[in-house]
Amino acid sequence: MEASNFACFFDIDGVITKGPNFITAAKPAIQTLIQLNVPVVFVSNTCMLESDKAKQLSAVLGVTIHPEQVVLAQTPMRTLTDFHNKHVLVSGQGQAEDIARMIGFKSITTIEKVCEAFPELDMVNHMNRVRLSEMISTQGLVHDENFRPIEAIVLLGEPIQWERSLQVIIDLLLTDDNPAIVSGDSNTKHDHIPIIACNRDLVFKAAADLPRFGHGAFLTCLETLYKV
Repeated sequence: MEASNFACFFDIDGVITKGPNFITAAKPAIQTLIQLNVPVVFVSNTCMLESDKAKQLSAVLGVTIHPEQVVLAQTPMRTLTDFHNKHVLVSGQGQAEDIARMIGFKSITTIEKVCEAFPELDMVNHMNRVRLSEMISTQGLVHDENFRPIEAIVLLGEPIQWERSLQVIIDLLLTDDNPAIVSGDSNTKHDHIPIIACNRDLVFKAAADLPRFGHGAFLTCLETLYKV
């Protein structure tokens, strides 16, 4: 059978799948296109490895989907080579660090590591207040003296603990990459370290009847808090 002179791009969420379930009509449609040698590409805002998404789709659709057929929200970041050698903070869930490395970033830190270096930052968690109080009473406030300043912030997807991530990212923006150094005019708006964000969708369709908040909602919160 001759190759087709056109290709099909499919969104995944709400088109191929709805939450953990696939949409009934999608499976035979995709199978037919592949049997007809029509090139098929799948796009999604999911924050995961292309290889894992390809395996997931293969299992759902009953056909072999290759990683090269999957384009995710972070995939275009492969082209941002000017940032790949910078020390970046990566925000997301699951395999966010692995994903960042796969798309080219070589020097990575996380919200968790920043909070370890600066234990006074995450105070929404009341248990951290207790631990910080104990630290100060026994050894004083201790920072990681080897903390490497952040040169850019890479937001791959919505984090699990929004309040902590929002606080730490704002701290980094207001202190020019190092929360241990706070200038006297930290409330004055100025140029901050670059933020690279993918997936601005405010909501997405999942198993629930009502849409779920997506990464765009997190980005809206971040932008609003920075402007306050």
